[in-house]
Amino acid sequence: MVGRCIFVVIVGVAACSSTTSRVTEIADGGAGAPAGGTSGSSGNSTGGMAGETSSGGGSDGGASAGSSGSAGADGGQGGEPGDVIPTSGLVLWFDAERGIQSDGDAVVNWINQAGNGIDATQLVTSYQPTLIESAGKPALEFDGIDDLLELPAGFDDFSAGLSAFAVVVPNAVACMPVFQLSNGPETDDISLQTDENLQAEYEVLTAVAESASALQIGVPSQISALHQPPLAATLRVDGVSVGVNTSATLPQKVVRNLNAIGDGQYPGCQNWSGLIFEIILYDRALPAADLAQIEAYLREKWACCPP
Repeated sequence: MVGRCIFVVIVGVAACSSTTSRVTEIADGGAGAPAGGTSGSSGNSTGGMAGETSSGGGSDGGASAGSSGSAGADGGQGGEPGDVIPTSGLVLWFDAERGIQSDGDAVVNWINQAGNGIDATQLVTSYQPTLIESAGKPALEFDGIDDLLELPAGFDDFSAGLSAFAVVVPNAVACMPVFQLSNGPETDDISLQTDENLQAEYEVLTAVAESASALQIGVPSQISALHQPPLAATLRVDGVSVGVNTSATLPQKVVRNLNAIGDGQYPGCQNWSGLIFEIILYDRALPAADLAQIEAYLREKWACCPP
């Protein structure tokens, strides 16, 4: 369907501390860095990747002091990702409370907590989303005009299906992607988005699973998409199935080169306007128990989106 976009959003909580280069990392007191500090300087109070198990220092200072410096600030107790969400097939995990690198409040990098190096980046100052606090939680705010984060090429194999999750707050009634993976308009596209009526959508090529009712401006929503081989695509909003497409072919096995958070390739659609808290993507169709686990985790974490 031309002019459609698909998006996924995920939410997180964070605290900021500046480095000498004015790049700030956000962490919720999640994983700290490994023990051992840098030579003679105290550490930043930034957490590490999810799944690192240091209970001590921040990313520079470590759990103990360096050779001549003081110990870094406490990065918090880490934990294995599998204790929070399943890790098998995990491709993207963007969490607003972890892995944010910013220049002031302008987001430069969003580090993928899946640990595979597929990070989201924006080096053009005027295109950078803004790190804000919403209801006591950190979030990335996109302006609906030109804010976006770029993802590297890849995302080529969804032969085992696809599962996507996002926590977002829309601020406009428009066709706008949460995220999109493609090679151009209606070319190898995978999109989690809203349509021109603010109805949530999951789209692959021209096949769409969408909600019958619109999301609400300014209200957090949890959007989930499950694409099961060979043809079943299901869209869920706030833990409830709201749309099914039983003729949705799985995404073609091809490298996708035009990939972004907050932007897409569909004519007539705009950049995301609103907040994104968290995005999770798997390259497999999750079983019902895992689906329920992730939706419950997001609901509890962001204190939103009851079914």
